[in-house]
Amino acid sequence: MVWAVAVAGVTDMGTKFLFEVDNTKGCSQVCSILAAALSLVPIAHADTAPERGVISLKAMDYHDSQPGQDRIGIDAKSLRIMTPIAGEWSVEAGLTSDTVSGASPYYHTQALTPMHDKRTGRNIQLTRYFSRGQLSVGHSYSSESDYFSQGYSVQGSVSTEDKNSTLNFGLGSSNDVVNALNAPVPVLDQPKKTLEVMLGITQILTMYDIAQLNLSYSSGRGDFSDPYKVMDHRPDHKRQTTLVTRWNHHFAQTEGTGQFSYRYYTDSFGIHAHTLDNEYVQPLAHDWTLTPGIRLYTQNAASFYLDPDPANPTLPTTPPGYDLFSFAPPTMLTSQDQRLAAFGAITYGFKLANQLTPDWTVDLKFQHYEQQSKWCLSGKGSPGLAPLSAKIIQVGVARYF
Repeated sequence: MVWAVAVAGVTDMGTKFLFEVDNTKGCSQVCSILAAALSLVPIAHADTAPERGVISLKAMDYHDSQPGQDRIGIDAKSLRIMTPIAGEWSVEAGLTSDTVSGASPYYHTQALTPMHDKRTGRNIQLTRYFSRGQLSVGHSYSSESDYFSQGYSVQGSVSTEDKNSTLNFGLGSSNDVVNALNAPVPVLDQPKKTLEVMLGITQILTMYDIAQLNLSYSSGRGDFSDPYKVMDHRPDHKRQTTLVTRWNHHFAQTEGTGQFSYRYYTDSFGIHAHTLDNEYVQPLAHDWTLTPGIRLYTQNAASFYLDPDPANPTLPTTPPGYDLFSFAPPTMLTSQDQRLAAFGAITYGFKLANQLTPDWTVDLKFQHYEQQSKWCLSGKGSPGLAPLSAKIIQVGVARYF
């Protein structure tokens, strides 16, 4: 099956959309290896083990639609437990369960097809803390009715003696299997393997500013096509490069902190994407914290993406020499997947959190997502696609011990 949204592990769900850049089958690919462990490396690292453990629960409700049509709904729940060990170690484990139902387009934004599936995932990470750094090893496992993923990661950091500069590094791998037996053209035991590396640096600039630069590269081989899309035939390899810059600035006048980031992404499918992400964390009275945010995104189309036929916009676009009624996979590279089109998107929302007691915290997060072809900034967006919108509501509670 093809998920419309990727649940970002067990810490903050509903923040990364699968139809932006991560345009491959299965939530597992996005949630495992470096997508969570490396691409989201925090802007600051602790060189000492946490003094307290924490257990947290989060629940997310996601729903997307296009004009006149409901599409995908997702109900996701997660449990995370972290505890320090012997003053120099910590262990963290998580469980995630997602249920998806609704309808997904068979091609472009046409022919919505009913779907239902459930994903379960678990992960564990062991961290050793040193006087000037840390080292973590992790394992993740995820399964759906038609997709299985297993990933491993190693990540760490080394700081200078004055702790003003920190080198971040990581290595991850995943081994996935696709079993789409209910697809129009069934897929059985198709493998997909990915290796990713990351290198970055975090620098304290002033007493109010800290910045980070991360560069990651991944290379994958296997089945990247989507069996649930008509005439979808993608390369059997994919290379991805991502550059992320972050800057946090503390405003002494308001005691708030701005968190700004820019992400550039490019891959061997021909996609180039840009993301601007801005949040502002404002402490309020009575231990409340409000974090409004806005995220801008744009990408061009993949080199093998096919636009709708203007003469027959409600029908699939037929590649030259292909028999639409043969149901045989095309031999040329081609896709009519909306996620590979040229479009722009905006996400805005807020997070409200409260420290109820020294041991308990609660939070509520709301996001609204809008996607339209005409918002593509690298030229004319892909024509003939319906706008897409989504709403995400997440609630969480944490207990420290």
